[in-house]
Amino acid sequence: MVLPERRVYRHALPTRLGHWLTALCLLVLVMSGLQIFNAHPLVGRQLHSRRAGEHAHAALREAVRRVAGHGPVLVD
Repeated sequence: MVLPERRVYRHALPTRLGHWLTALCLLVLVMSGLQIFNAHPLVGRQLHSRRAGEHAHAALREAVRRVAGHGPVLVD
């Protein structure tokens, strides 16, 4: 006679349910973040354009000059 195998769980039921709930929440959080990222106006063509990079470079240059004590710099 063959006895049926009995499953042995390492964690209790509330722990297993809590882990699956956490995994589901993390998946929803990632999907929500991707929707926000895709809805941003700079994503796509403009994010990687030269113009966007020039604006970021000018802002960084101004911040460095302010920290160095040279005061605000007017950029065209």
